Parts: sequence; structure tokens; C-alpha cells
Amino acid sequence: MRQSARYEIQGVARFRWRASDGNWHEGSGTTSNICRGGAFIATQSAPPIASYLHVEVRIPVSWAVEAEVRLSGFGDVRHVTTGEVGSGFGAFVLFRTDSVSSAV
Repeated sequence: MRQSARYEIQGVARFRWRASDGNWHEGSGTTSNICRGGAFIATQSAPPIASYLHVEVRIPVSWAVEAEVRLSGFGDVRHVTTGEVGSGFGAFVLFRTDSVSSAV
């Protein structure tokens, strides 16, 4: 049962995860929803379940041209989905706001 509300927010996600051999791997995708404790990221390169990861998300804002909110945090992969409709993973991540930037 979900413990916090999910918000349908599309942002560009970059993530890194540590494999069982200790090496870091990178991937990217798009968030389909974000909540207080994590996100679902649509991607073709999902990390394995329970992988330790770092996620950075850039979310465009509507009040200014070329402005965005940046979130980042560490967490772990909770579930992975694959299929014809799409692939991705859900992760528990404690996000923090890095900045709001604008070229204006």
C-alpha cells in the first residue's frame, strides 16, 4: 500500500547504480511519476532490483522559459517492469532540491 501521493511529473532522469561487482553504471530515462519517497523512471536500461543508486531529475517549470527544478538523491531499486507498453523501474529515493535555474 502506498504511503504518499504520487504526482504525474515528467522530467529527464539520469541515474547511476552500483553493480554487485562494485562498478558504477549509468542510464537515463523519463519520470512518469514522483512522490515524496521516490519515482518511477521509464528507461530501457533498468538497474537490477535492490541496486544502490543515485538519481538526478530535471523538471521544466511553466513560469519561465528555459527554467527547471533539479532534484537529486540516493536510494534503491524496488521493482523493475518490462513489456510491450514500456520498461522502467520504481525506486525509493530521498530527493532534495538542488536548485531552480533559469537562463532568463
